[in-house]
Amino acid sequence: AQARQMAELQNMINQLISQLMATPNEKPLKKPKMATPEKYDGSRTELRTFLTNIDLYCEFNEVPND
Repeated sequence: AQARQMAELQNMINQLISQLMATPNEKPLKKPKMATPEKYDGSRTELRTFLTNIDLYCEFNEVPND
C-alpha cells in the first residue's frame, strides 16, 4: 500500500514538473515610472519638501549614493 502511494506521489510530482516546464516564460513586469521632482525655487519653506522628494526619487530609482 505504501509503495503504491509513493508511486502515485512520484507520478503527481512528474506531472507538475511537466506542467511547469510547459508554462511559457512571461515577460517581467516593468517597474512603474515616477515623475521627476519639481525644480527647487530656492525658498526655505519648500526646502524640506524638495529634499524629501529628491530622497524618494533616488530611492525609487535606485540611484547609488556614497
